[in-house]
Amino acid sequence: MKNRLSFSLLAIVYTLMSCDTNEAPGSSKDQKPVGTGTSKPVSGTDPNTPLTEKRFEGKGVTYVLREDKSLGESVSRITVLATDSTHTDSLNLGDKDPVQSGLLADLDENDHDELYLITRSVGSGTYAHIFGFMRDEENKLAAIEVPQVGPSDQTQGKKFEGYMGHDSVYVDGHSLVRKYPVFRPGDINDKPSGGMKEIRYTLAGNRLEAE
Repeated sequence: MKNRLSFSLLAIVYTLMSCDTNEAPGSSKDQKPVGTGTSKPVSGTDPNTPLTEKRFEGKGVTYVLREDKSLGESVSRITVLATDSTHTDSLNLGDKDPVQSGLLADLDENDHDELYLITRSVGSGTYAHIFGFMRDEENKLAAIEVPQVGPSDQTQGKKFEGYMGHDSVYVDGHSLVRKYPVFRPGDINDKPSGGMKEIRYTLAGNRLEAE
């Protein structure tokens, strides 16, 4: 009887020791790194909806874009971080259209790149919106003032006459260029008849100015 009891106690101890060798949930084996092109679940949201991070290695500064799609595919919660040799700071844009692309450019030639984010609305018009970021004179992350296109800008005789979205945005030298098809009265949404037009932006201080 004494031998049986001793054997049972040894079996229990061996079982407990075996369980201790397994990694606990939440250990490094279960964690996934977050960085360029990776994603992780956002706390308190559907785990299938990711928070993505993208890095833009610019001249004199590195930008990180965080885009949270927990509200759906048509809305993004956007945060931008900037890191240089001294510190890191961030700006929260709130809820915006999804980000289509990010562009680095040193439009003011101060040896520090700006970051220009292009967001695009979901729908038939696919209007592009431009958001810019830079290090200001105090070396803080600051938003660049970008003139957005409103309905009054699209009327006859105005700079954006005939603009109905479908635009592309790119860097050309020291200018940011918005290129789009011109719609004439009576044109349907996918058949513009007015050719193509370019609007060039230059950076003056902390503001983009359309030429």
